[in-house]
Amino acid sequence: MTEPRRKLPPPSRRRDKPQLSCNMCRRRKLRCDRAHPCGACSQRGLSLSCTYPPSAGETGRITKEQQPSAKSTLPERIGQLEKLITAIVDDAGNQKTKTSIRIQRQDPPNGNEAKATSQAEAEAVSDPSDSFGHISLQDSKTTYVQDTHWTAILDGITELKDSVQHEVAANSSQPFFIHNSSDMLFPNCEPTTHTEILEQLPSREICDRLVADYFNYTSLPLLHGPSFLREYDRFWADHTSTHIMWIGKLYGVMSLALMFQSEGESLKNRNELIAQFDQKVNQCLVLGGYQNCPPNTIETICFTLSTQFNRMGNGEVNSVIILGILARMAQRMGYHRDASHFPHITPFQGEMRRRAWAMITNLDVMLSLSVGLPRLLREFQSDTAPPRNLLDSDFDEDTTELPPSRPNSYSTPCQWLVAKNKVTLILGIITDFSTSIRRPSYAEVMRLDQLLLDTYLDNPEFLLERPLSQSLMDTSETILHRIQLICLFAKARCVLHYRYLASSRTDERYSYSRSTCIGAALKILEYQRLMNEETQPGGRLFRERWKVRSPIMRGVILLGTTLLCLELNYDLSNNPTNNPKSRPLTELVRAAIVQALRTSYNIWSEAGDSYPKSTSTIQAIDLVFQKLQSQEDSPSPSAVPNSADLFIVEPVAGSPVDPFAGANLNIWPELGGAMFLDHANNFPQLQPNYLNSPVPSTHVAPELLDLTNSVDEMLGISLNYPRMTDLPQ
Repeated sequence: MTEPRRKLPPPSRRRDKPQLSCNMCRRRKLRCDRAHPCGACSQRGLSLSCTYPPSAGETGRITKEQQPSAKSTLPERIGQLEKLITAIVDDAGNQKTKTSIRIQRQDPPNGNEAKATSQAEAEAVSDPSDSFGHISLQDSKTTYVQDTHWTAILDGITELKDSVQHEVAANSSQPFFIHNSSDMLFPNCEPTTHTEILEQLPSREICDRLVADYFNYTSLPLLHGPSFLREYDRFWADHTSTHIMWIGKLYGVMSLALMFQSEGESLKNRNELIAQFDQKVNQCLVLGGYQNCPPNTIETICFTLSTQFNRMGNGEVNSVIILGILARMAQRMGYHRDASHFPHITPFQGEMRRRAWAMITNLDVMLSLSVGLPRLLREFQSDTAPPRNLLDSDFDEDTTELPPSRPNSYSTPCQWLVAKNKVTLILGIITDFSTSIRRPSYAEVMRLDQLLLDTYLDNPEFLLERPLSQSLMDTSETILHRIQLICLFAKARCVLHYRYLASSRTDERYSYSRSTCIGAALKILEYQRLMNEETQPGGRLFRERWKVRSPIMRGVILLGTTLLCLELNYDLSNNPTNNPKSRPLTELVRAAIVQALRTSYNIWSEAGDSYPKSTSTIQAIDLVFQKLQSQEDSPSPSAVPNSADLFIVEPVAGSPVDPFAGANLNIWPELGGAMFLDHANNFPQLQPNYLNSPVPSTHVAPELLDLTNSVDEMLGISLNYPRMTDLPQ
């Protein structure tokens, strides 16, 4: 007998109440005006998220027209997200302002309350080290944005992140920029194609020779030799698969190699080939879309900058324009943030980025100073570590962890780059002082002078100054690095103390600045004479002569020459009987300046028209010598001290020695021999009661020069002079 079937309960007669408000208002329990979109969602910037449930007959059924398209609405949703974030930030700012107003009206908190408040604020603010921004590495584009940029914020929103990546991948084949012959950076670049670039490439034999010359003649660590040669072999195996930007880098390598060669050993029509290769580099940059920063862009632009700067004519101005583009693009690619913050950047890529950034920051200071402009990059905006002291053979693309740096005593191209950048960093700060509208106190100048000296002496011993007679086992490259470093140090001191040069002629408090400026300028011209002798055929620097004749080195020499012309002219134009406060040069110092200027005059005259700015320098020296001859007979050669005796300093065991101490021991006896080593004991203005009081601006009054218009014009257009009050305006 079967069990009777249980009856089901009767269906409920209650009907589901239709939802009239939108889903967002229902979830937030807000009043909805039932508009499409409703007012509540519109005010909050959530118009696209304002949706209503389908009717009963359409439950579970959404038409194709009603289904939202993530791709089609993504830009609008991102725009709404930006508005929402901006509104939140504005609300927070308004709330903070109201809170600060209320706090100002209240009594100040006690010590415990203030301490608790500061701790709470410190906990509320995120650690800057946790916000390194976002770097995107792609085959056709590399981008970096700081952590507060909206695209970096989107990374934390899961709903939009996948859609963004999908849309970027779908549109990656579409160029962001339209490249044509009217490119802003390369306006004269003729349009071309990938095939035409390859057709005009020299034969493999010529390319091999030029690539070999590049690695033999230069110590630039911009390229990793082994990896570049592997890419070079793959390029010759298959031309078509190589990115156009890498081909531009190859043209840049060959262009620099041609500049390194002498006329006797170079290819025929060298200058025409250099111009042709430079044109190809520019075409590759435009064709490869350098604005999108694909791989090899920074290296290729660096090569363009190097060739532009070393060319005559208006090269320096063009180079500074390219430098501005290079600096911004490097920041756009995230070179100013250390690669250790980004796990997807390999150790090899990170180290090469550090090398490139070190070169860019160095070029920024030197090129900006050469044209009298403020530098572009600041230290507080970057945390990129200096490159390690490694050879290219110490690591490659497959390295999972970089080896430790070699000892400082081991010479590598990166060691020289790091040593130079240490001094250049202080020179950059000095340049900021000289271009600042705020006049620093003399105490700040002296502190910076000591920091500059300590930084120079902190470099490896093999890079510090030593006589050429004690460098018999050193390579020509090492000798030149020493000369470049000491001249860079001397230039930094000239720029730092030049502002007080005029005041020091009548105010004994600034005697140190005068002696330092003159000593540094004499040091520069002494090395001009030495480099001119050693770059002749058979000289020890003949192989490195192209570096000696670079615009940067010539700019340093121009600065020393014009400074000595300025000082000698002032000494000739001011009679102590007419101006009791005037402090004339001693006979020994004047003789040293005259001898240095006479030698420099001969060197510039021999150079002829090879360097256009030397013409103004020759005219200035000639006019000052005419004034000297009209007042007194020139000193005989026997009365002029040997320049080697003035500047060669034997280090004292166990104590650092200022490179210019020897010069001042001899030519400034009245100031004391130890003035470079102990500022506070020899200068009363550096005592504690003086350090906290700034020097009044009246102590650095502008003074016009009693020179002819030609010399005034020379000083006015001298791009190596910082614009100080002592120059005629």
